[in-house]
Amino acid sequence: MKEPQKRTYASFDMWRGLLAIWVVLFHCVSNTQNDYANVIRGSGFVDFLLWSGLRVPMFFVISGYCMSAAAANLIDRDHTVGRFAVARIRRIYPPHLAALMIGFGVAGLFWLVQQLGYIQDNPTVAWFTKITAWDIAVNAMLLQVPLRLHSLNDVTWTLCYEVAFYAVIAVAIFAFRKQGWHWVLKALHVVTLLALLTTVLAPKWVLFPFDHWIGFGEGVLLFDLLCGRPWKERSRKGKALYG
Repeated sequence: MKEPQKRTYASFDMWRGLLAIWVVLFHCVSNTQNDYANVIRGSGFVDFLLWSGLRVPMFFVISGYCMSAAAANLIDRDHTVGRFAVARIRRIYPPHLAALMIGFGVAGLFWLVQQLGYIQDNPTVAWFTKITAWDIAVNAMLLQVPLRLHSLNDVTWTLCYEVAFYAVIAVAIFAFRKQGWHWVLKALHVVTLLALLTTVLAPKWVLFPFDHWIGFGEGVLLFDLLCGRPWKERSRKGKALYG
C-alpha cells in the first residue's frame, strides 16, 4: 500500500472560502420573487455578485480537483470503490437531509400558524400543502434534476450534479483501479473531451449531468497537471492530450 501524497496547494481553501462568500452574498442581494436586485442595480460590486456565469462552474472545478485527489488517495491506499461511495454519501447526504428537514419544519410551523388563524394566504403554506411524498423522496435522493422535478430546496440542484459526477468517477475507479489512478484520470479526460465536443457540435444532445461536466473536468485536468506525472516524464502522445 502506497502512502498517499499531499495533493493540495496553499491557496486552495482560500478559493473555496471566497466562492462560498460569493454565493451567500448573491442570495442576499437577489430574490426571485421580490427582485431586490433591481433596486440596487448600478453598483459594480452588486453587478459582480449577480454575475451568474462563474460561481457554479468554479465550484465544479474545485470539486473536480478534490474528487481526483480523493480517487488517487483511495487507489494509493488500495481501497475499493465502495469506500469511495460511502465517503461521498457521508459528506453529501447528512447535511442535505438536515437542511431539507429544517425547511419542512419551518414550513410546517407556518401551516400551523395559518390553521390557528394568525396569518392568511401565506405562500409558504401554499407551497407546503402541494408537496407530495414523491417530491420528498426524489429530493431526498437528489434526483430532482434528472427527473425534471422542482427542487424543494432551490440551492440543492448543484448537489444533483455532484452526486452524478461522483458516480462517473466511481465507474472509472471500478474499471481502472488495478491500472492505477493515472488511468482513472485518462478515462475522465475522455469523458470531458466527449462532453466538450457534444456541447459544441450537438448541444441539443447534451444530457444530464454532462451539461455541467466541463467545469468538473477542468478540475480533473488541473489535478492531473499539478499532481500527476511530471511534465518532463510524459510521452509526446501524453503531452498532446493537453494541447
